[in-house]
Amino acid sequence: KEMESVTPYRVSECISPKVLTTNDQCNSCNAGFTLNDKSFCVPFTCSVGPGSNCKTCAEFASRAKHDHCTSCNDGHLLEDFTCKPYNCTVGKDDDCAHCRPLEERTHNDQCVSCNPGYALTKHHSCRAMSCKIGTGSQCKKCLDVPLRTARNQCSECN
Repeated sequence: KEMESVTPYRVSECISPKVLTTNDQCNSCNAGFTLNDKSFCVPFTCSVGPGSNCKTCAEFASRAKHDHCTSCNDGHLLEDFTCKPYNCTVGKDDDCAHCRPLEERTHNDQCVSCNPGYALTKHHSCRAMSCKIGTGSQCKKCLDVPLRTARNQCSECN
């Protein structure tokens, strides 16, 4: 994990040296800096590393917050310049039976397996196995979704 140093900067880092508080402290800072609790301008830092850390950081002068990311590690989504892991819900019906490993996810709720009666789509989500009701070789009544092991399984035929 790489982190930049946090050293207080001189008065010249204040937006306007004419707008100082007592003891030459700033009340606002230039781009890339923020006020610390002692009213000194310190640079916004950015952590680069695995997991929810940034894969790459914004250029120093364009940072508007600490850990201002421009890209994220695999399995993470860039939201408001912050890296957040993609979620995955394990449950019943069209929720996942088992989730894809985090580093393989490119969206929320990506599965490796589905609950009974549901099939995995090409986008790694679960969708109910379909069943058509109709005449001839189609079902008069379909098998309940959780009982299906294939498409078009009938509980009652024509």
